[in-house]
Amino acid sequence: MENQQQARKAATVGVFSRAAETYDRVGPRYFSYFGQRLVELSPLVTGAKVLDLATGGGAVLFPAVDKVGPAGQVLGIDLVEEMVARTSAEIATRQLPNASAQVMDAEQLDLGEGSFEAVLCGFGLFFFPQLAKALTEIYRVLKPGGFLAATSWGIPDERWNWMSEVGMRPQSGGSGRPPSHATNNQWLETGLEQAGFINYRVIQEEKEFIFADEDEWWATEWSHGARGCLERLEPETLERVKSAAYQRLAQFKQPNGIPHLYRAFYSFARKPQ
Repeated sequence: MENQQQARKAATVGVFSRAAETYDRVGPRYFSYFGQRLVELSPLVTGAKVLDLATGGGAVLFPAVDKVGPAGQVLGIDLVEEMVARTSAEIATRQLPNASAQVMDAEQLDLGEGSFEAVLCGFGLFFFPQLAKALTEIYRVLKPGGFLAATSWGIPDERWNWMSEVGMRPQSGGSGRPPSHATNNQWLETGLEQAGFINYRVIQEEKEFIFADEDEWWATEWSHGARGCLERLEPETLERVKSAAYQRLAQFKQPNGIPHLYRAFYSFARKPQ
């Protein structure tokens, strides 16, 4: 079991290493949008010390820096070295002395107990092979009364159900991992309760984004975790899948582009005082 978990983790790191250059840089920037909204909806206060898990390109980190102000501090961690390098470079460009990024495993946080008022995570918890272990670590590094705020995906846009039919998405999720899309957040609520968190609440939101054309959408598919599904296809199969996808897109393309409705859960829970 441990070998399988490590293999899944390594595969995820590999996919995002290859996606890092264009991650949230092509197509409509929905990761940035939901990252900003997570920070806006969270009870983050000026001067807080914050940990951002699976920081990626900083979609949550940079809004958090703005909200906590110069007196606060934000540390972003990620297992993907390329993501950390990219975000570190952006931190330097923006000249943010109270922000930093490090390579670190969320399931083994090399951080002191009770170090943070808040832990944030944008669309990352469902990637952790050992979610219970990660939640225990999050609980440990939070100060009493501190909170976790995280985003996860709701059910996909029904207009895009054809993606599984043409072979772009697996028919079911991987064994042993939380769902990447769900009709509710019961999987997370249960894990949080088991880890000792209280006052769980969830906010649901949906927002439509527009892809300029088929090529922009295809480039976006290669810019995030979904590229892992595409990379497993043989070249000839990949071309057939792409052709079939473009045909489906033409059926509901609008004058301003290709619409995609994204549904998200914002989940919040606290460590008891």
